[in-house]
Amino acid sequence: MPQTALIAAGKASFAHASMQYNISSQRLIRQFDRMTIKTPKVLPEVLAIDEFKGGRWW
Repeated sequence: MPQTALIAAGKASFAHASMQYNISSQRLIRQFDRMTIKTPKVLPEVLAIDEFKGGRWW
């Protein structure tokens, strides 16, 4: 099965991607479930930066 079918399923739906690549939606879901997603073992030094404008708000 093409990797692009799995990418298309991430952007749309399993049903749409399976029709586009002429495979069953159940097969696409099984392949999606078998994928391993790499996660970082160490958190980055900065998680997020949020803007805050201080001052009176009342």
